[in-house]
Amino acid sequence: MQLRIAGSSEVFTIGFKCNSKLDAELQTFLSDIIGGSSFLNSDEETDEPVAQPISESDTIQILKEYKKLLDDGVITQEEFDKKKSELL
Repeated sequence: MQLRIAGSSEVFTIGFKCNSKLDAELQTFLSDIIGGSSFLNSDEETDEPVAQPISESDTIQILKEYKKLLDDGVITQEEFDKKKSELL
């Protein structure tokens, strides 16, 4: 089973290996905690990423956040440049 959480600019996928009874319990539990998430059962699993369009304002905001991480020394110039090229 996989849990996909779509944010405003990114999609997170978390994979779980368990039996179908546990899948159902996990889906119920996580649905109560995280609304709006989608689940894939193990027979529906896919490695294909889900493409979500990013608006220009989201792109600018993400770049600002990465720039702050760069300025604070959390990420390297190389990591910043890579993310910038991915976004633009």
